[in-house]
Amino acid sequence: MAQNALLSTRGYLQRKWAPALTQLTCAAYGTSATQWFRRFLSPKEEKDLYLGLTATFRDKLTEKTTYSAKSYSNIIEQAILNGRNHPNLPPRGKLSHERMQEIPHAIDLAGKIQDTTQLEAIQREMEEAEISTVTLYNRLIRGFIQSNAIELADNVFERLQSNHLLPTTRTMTYLIRAHVKKNNLEKARLYVEKMQHLSLNKLRTAFDYSVMLEYSIINGDSHAVDFLWRDILKYAEIVKPGMGLYTQHLDYLTFRPELHSNLAEVAEEMLRRGVASPTSFQWNPHAGQILSKTVFTLAQNPEYATTSSQLLIFLIKASPHPWQPLSPLDQSINLIINAFLKRGQDLKALAFYYRLKRHNAPDNAFSAETTRSISDVLSKAEHRQHMDASQENKAILAEFSLLGQIP
Repeated sequence: MAQNALLSTRGYLQRKWAPALTQLTCAAYGTSATQWFRRFLSPKEEKDLYLGLTATFRDKLTEKTTYSAKSYSNIIEQAILNGRNHPNLPPRGKLSHERMQEIPHAIDLAGKIQDTTQLEAIQREMEEAEISTVTLYNRLIRGFIQSNAIELADNVFERLQSNHLLPTTRTMTYLIRAHVKKNNLEKARLYVEKMQHLSLNKLRTAFDYSVMLEYSIINGDSHAVDFLWRDILKYAEIVKPGMGLYTQHLDYLTFRPELHSNLAEVAEEMLRRGVASPTSFQWNPHAGQILSKTVFTLAQNPEYATTSSQLLIFLIKASPHPWQPLSPLDQSINLIINAFLKRGQDLKALAFYYRLKRHNAPDNAFSAETTRSISDVLSKAEHRQHMDASQENKAILAEFSLLGQIP
């Protein structure tokens, strides 16, 4: 009985004091985080502690990041310095500032007079001085090409690679163009592949686009030609395509009847951009022949009569001797006038005729049939009591008033 009474008393004490003991234990030994902070920190102290810990963490993180960046930079610099001491490279030398200024002119002069001996001497001088300016090596390549020494130009490229210098896009296009001109298409293809491998095929100059267009045209890669031309138009504000690029593409399109709609688009784009302007175009016979051929090709399709007439007027303005020889301009003139008349665009035919006469077109530029047709149109216009007041005709009549009377 005594034992039972003791157990009963113990159970009673546990039930009565257990909650108080549990709370005391938590407060004393921190088994609850919230109770611990309520016991030892005020809200303000808790906030200050939190901000202090996070600030210290951020400072340490910044310090480690800066140290890592500096270490990485030091590694790169050390690699570059060690690379310059590569056993395959020539010993370090020095060139004065004055000599550095002279080298580009010396290269250009040697290339102009085709002095390969002088160019090779300059190349040795640059390599001994460890010149790393790739544009100077590009000049050397151009000089060797001008001197008809393509093998030596190839050698400059090989030396660039052995000296751990990265070529530029112009390095590659100089060499591609040289081998295309010599019909070494396989060698040109290898340079194109290297160009792509080195990610140097992001073209942004008219010269580089011209080279790649020429390479693609010779290889019959119409998809590449179309891609390059779209890229030129996309970056026209940077590339600033001139008459050279336009005539190159027009020449390609005139030989492909299935692309004559593209031919008209390119001609219209050229006129719209002001490239085909006498003030911005310096005449050269080759461009004149291509433009004349383009006019004749477009004139054979009545749908492109307006475009061909605008291009022909530009050609007459730009040419120093537009009527000598007359053919094939006379063929285009008659095709264009007849195309306007067949499409019922009498006033356009008259406007075109008056423009030609204003630019001193000789009478034999017009066939007898064309002359009779123009006379008939003039007679109808004189006896017509009510002129068509469409916007198109208003514009053409306004143009007539500017042209004045033709004797």
